[in-house]
Amino acid sequence: MKSYVIKKEKEDKIKEIFIKWKNETFIEIDDLHRLYYKIKDDSPGFTFCAFVLNSWSDDIPWNEDSDFDIILHGEALFDGLRHTNFGGYDDGGYIYYPDSAGMAGIMAALWMLEQKYCWEGMLEEQTDLWGLLTKLKLQLS
Repeated sequence: MKSYVIKKEKEDKIKEIFIKWKNETFIEIDDLHRLYYKIKDDSPGFTFCAFVLNSWSDDIPWNEDSDFDIILHGEALFDGLRHTNFGGYDDGGYIYYPDSAGMAGIMAALWMLEQKYCWEGMLEEQTDLWGLLTKLKLQLS
């Protein structure tokens, strides 16, 4: 009974966090992963929270009644990602069965946001992340 109560409390906390983020801008990584972000008003940077929808079905909607986990959350300032926490807000960074492709997509999206909202105008030459990932994929095959 105690483990059910703890699980229910965690689900309620994640739902509460999702409700706070659901009206913000998001990047849909794939059917199950979304990166929500909010641009800072007073300085370069943004805050973010990435969610994964716990579902084996494509027709589960993205709303507060769905089953989510938080993959990572944090903030980026003028010089890029500064504070990043993996997992939810109270699970010590633990992620159960992480999807590495979804995680890579989220990290790539964060890099693109960094270039746009943190580094823009600061770097002479932007790094082509997709080019780097393609090279890595070719090297591994």
